[in-house]
Amino acid sequence: MSFPTITKKRALLIFITVLIVITLVIFFIITLSLPRLPEKLLDLALSTPTEIYSDSGELILVLSNREEVKLAQISPYFLKAIMAMEDKEFYQHHGLNKKGLLRAIFNNFIRFRRSGGGSSITQQLAKNMYFSFDRNWMRKIKDALLACQMERRYTKDEILEAYCNQIDFGANSYGIEQASQTYFAILR
Repeated sequence: MSFPTITKKRALLIFITVLIVITLVIFFIITLSLPRLPEKLLDLALSTPTEIYSDSGELILVLSNREEVKLAQISPYFLKAIMAMEDKEFYQHHGLNKKGLLRAIFNNFIRFRRSGGGSSITQQLAKNMYFSFDRNWMRKIKDALLACQMERRYTKDEILEAYCNQIDFGANSYGIEQASQTYFAILR
């Protein structure tokens, strides 16, 4: 009994097919593990704050107490500054800033150094709302997949509004309202 010989071309085709099937199965499993998106994106961005109490029950500190600020209330100069710093092509892409991703991949793999700047505003929002801040490839993949889902479900303005109401502006100031109170409030 003789076995049929497999040509190199056929072996390569089988290998590529198996690789594609495995990739699709992994993609499907990761997609199933993603959290469900809310009806209104801002509902999640303005979720209940964390409250810290003393032993006696006295409120000591409120973390992430966000107040909603509508996009129309935010200075267009501020919005342009956010996009210039975080995602210059925000209104041109569909959730993934390809130039930023390629630059980050190039710096990570070719230059062997970590660099920021690969994530779009939508990816940053997904990371801040759903995932840990661990730096690993699985989290980055989930950020990207969820960003694509968010871009299909919400308008760019809804995403930008949620981002401005969610993002950490430093000094424990989450969201534009809290940041404006922290940095620009008139002291009495």
